[in-house]
Amino acid sequence: MADNDSSEQPGDFGGMPFPLGLLRRFLNYPVSIGLVLEVALLGAIPYLILGAIVSILSGDSWRQVAIEHGDDALLALVMSVVCWPLLPLVHSCVT
Repeated sequence: MADNDSSEQPGDFGGMPFPLGLLRRFLNYPVSIGLVLEVALLGAIPYLILGAIVSILSGDSWRQVAIEHGDDALLALVMSVVCWPLLPLVHSCVT
């Protein structure tokens, strides 16, 4: 008779509760750095495109931004693209 205690069954997570065992199995999966970078880029590109659209349509004209920020207008544009989820909140709190 074979001893099945040492072999892992398909639904067995080593005595751990279901979500923790599933998380451990997911985190132990080998992944290449190239795949991680690819997934990061696939997530970042739509985020940045949507951020550019939202920051352009946020209501501030770019002339006003250039007047207020002077040499830092490009930095203000980049920050508004990166932090676009906060733009509607900021505009609703100011008005």
